[in-house]
Amino acid sequence: MHRIKDVLFKADKSLFLKISNLRIGYLNRFFCVFTNIGGVFFQIFLIIHLTLLPSTRQTGLRLGLIQIIVTAVVQLFKFLVDRVRPYEALVDVIPLKVERDKSFPSGHTAAAFSSAIAISNVIPSANVLFLMIAALIGYSRIYLGVHYPSDVVAGGLIGIALTKALL
Repeated sequence: MHRIKDVLFKADKSLFLKISNLRIGYLNRFFCVFTNIGGVFFQIFLIIHLTLLPSTRQTGLRLGLIQIIVTAVVQLFKFLVDRVRPYEALVDVIPLKVERDKSFPSGHTAAAFSSAIAISNVIPSANVLFLMIAALIGYSRIYLGVHYPSDVVAGGLIGIALTKALL
């Protein structure tokens, strides 16, 4: 079992280092801002906006409840897994952002995929666009040095699974 865990961590670490070493000045600034779409303030803004519009009120209310549940599940996993951030575990990793909580799973990615799935129910023609935005938020978390790829994948799966189950 430890052998499998070691192999998975090596692959996770290798992919993390490849992505986080692709930094370019203008992308650094872009991802530092773009990643916030998966953050709590943007998500609250989105939920309020959806709730205030009569045509999307039900989606906004559902998304608000779903995001509370998604956040609770993410925080439970963070507590149980207790994985430190890549910049805390790996030498010579300089994050472009610093986070205070644990690494696994990615809450920004979970929230982004949750919102993408919920909004895609209202605007099915934009499904691919919303999922691409969510995936790019996940990528930004690795690029910025705050998550391993497996953190992002787990966050995305949590956001998708819970939202599909609760919609």
